[in-house]
Amino acid sequence: MSTNEDKTEFFVTRRGRKVGMHELDMSGIDIESNASPAPIEAKTDKKVAKKTEKKPKKQEVKTSKPKRGWSRKKTIILVVVVLILMLPLAFVEFVVAQYKTGVTNAEYDLKVLVEKTVLPAQKKEAISADQLRNIANEVNSIVAEMCRGGLLDNAAGLYPRAKDALDDCREEQSQYAALSSSLYALEADARYLEKVDAIIKPVATPITDEYAVLDAQLASWKTVSDGIKKLSPTDRMRESHNALVTHTAAVADAWSKLGIANNDQDAAGFEAAEEALTKGYEAVRATSGAFEKVIADSQTKVTAAYDRLK
Repeated sequence: MSTNEDKTEFFVTRRGRKVGMHELDMSGIDIESNASPAPIEAKTDKKVAKKTEKKPKKQEVKTSKPKRGWSRKKTIILVVVVLILMLPLAFVEFVVAQYKTGVTNAEYDLKVLVEKTVLPAQKKEAISADQLRNIANEVNSIVAEMCRGGLLDNAAGLYPRAKDALDDCREEQSQYAALSSSLYALEADARYLEKVDAIIKPVATPITDEYAVLDAQLASWKTVSDGIKKLSPTDRMRESHNALVTHTAAVADAWSKLGIANNDQDAAGFEAAEEALTKGYEAVRATSGAFEKVIADSQTKVTAAYDRLK
């Protein structure tokens, strides 16, 4: 005989618990209803839920690597290259400026020299040889300051523009040098004439003692003749110098013959000596004109050299 307990249907849960059908809550079940059963909330662990929730993977966007721009190293290299290329140009401009400055300074220095030294000296009767030498030295100093030469000139030969500036400077320098040379030449001629004048000056002084005239004039002209012979003339003065040597000797000889004729009471001899003496004086005076012509030619060369610099 079975009891109600035996007739009741049982089933065992997964945990081994024995559960009867009458214990189940069947109120929500309607076999004839087509409605979907209410969802059963699943009790899940948070960790499990996190694992089950799959987050969509972010799509990796493949971007092309940016091209490398102008690097610092390349910039430095470029700057260095530019500097290297510009350095010769800067050097050329420096050299050109040096030569142009030399010419400009020379023009200014010459202008100052003329205004402060030459023009005041020309107001006098004659410019002395010493004054001419000082002027020539000043011009020569100007020449020395132009186109100095050395390594700068050697470097200038490597660059056409610098070489042109050097050639122009040397052309100007040659003109200043020509002026300096002409001044030195004039100074040499003037110095020679100053020596001639110093030698002849004693015979140009009148002798007041009539009894001492013959002997005194003879002694003086012998001194003049010997003194002229000892002079060293310039090439431009040489011809006139040789003529002066001849004529002063002739005058001295005429005075000698005049004294002899006077002592001998030789009227004819005295007259011939006087005629020779007159011709001798005329010849000496003629050499003075020749000297002046040489000086004038030298002055003309100085003026021409100066005019080329204007």
